[in-house]
Formats: sequence, C-alpha cells, structure tokens
Amino acid sequence: MEQTTRLDLLEEYGRQLARLHYYRGQSYSPAIEGRVREIRVLLKRDHAGSDPADPLARMFESLDHVFRVVLLRPTNAPFSVQACAGADVEYYRVVIDEDGEIRNATRLTNQASAIETAENWYYLVAGIGLTVTLLAVLESGQIIKCGARKVT
Repeated sequence: MEQTTRLDLLEEYGRQLARLHYYRGQSYSPAIEGRVREIRVLLKRDHAGSDPADPLARMFESLDHVFRVVLLRPTNAPFSVQACAGADVEYYRVVIDEDGEIRNATRLTNQASAIETAENWYYLVAGIGLTVTLLAVLESGQIIKCGARKVT
C-alpha cells in the first residue's frame, strides 16, 4: 500500500475511533463501527511483516490500542485466577510473549493487582501478535496458567 494511502487510512482510523468513543452511550452508530473495523482490516493486512521502525506502523500500533479499549474492552471477558482457586499461591506472574519468547514479565503477590496488570498489558501495552498470560506460581513450585489472550 502506498505511503499516502496508509497515512490517509490512519488519519481516518483515528478520527472514526474518536467519533465512536464520543458517541458511546449517546447514540450507537453501526456505520461508524463498521468503517472502523473495515479500516483496521486494511491497515492490519498492510502492517503484517512491516518494519517495526516504520513510523506509520508505529502509529497503527498506537491507534490499535485505542481500538481495543473502545471496542473490545466492554465485550471481552476479563482475566481471572479461577484456575488456581483454593491453591496455595506464592505469587502471580504476568507475561507478554511472542511465539514463546518472553518480551516483558512482572511478579505480583496480590491477586487483584495481577488481574489488573494482565488487563492493562492486554489493552495498553502488548502489540498485535503478542500474547498476555497470567500465571500463578504455587508454594510447591508448580505453575498454573490462569489465562492467556493473544492480541489479534
């Protein structure tokens, strides 16, 4: 896709996301949401395999965080620690990985903080193609995967 076409699409993507957020709760517009999703598909297709240093690719990644917060957050089920309910959890770990390679990780002792961090990283930190995983490390050393979500 040509540079000017990408730039025009990115500009429209940002404006339509802003309109969608502005009208949220006032009047739902399926036309605006449809256009946002259509533009995202075009940009995402072009983004696949692009140079991470490309400024337009970086702009798309940034706007895509807004897309996830505005359109996906209200409908996606939150992370949970139900998989380890009743277990003797020593601490929780939130990890961002790409094809099994860890890009970012943190260790938390508070269940609520672990869930909030996983949600935060999914919507605001992880880029397209990365996976956010919430793990529980038990006192026995066993690791339980509480949940994982790939950014698509």
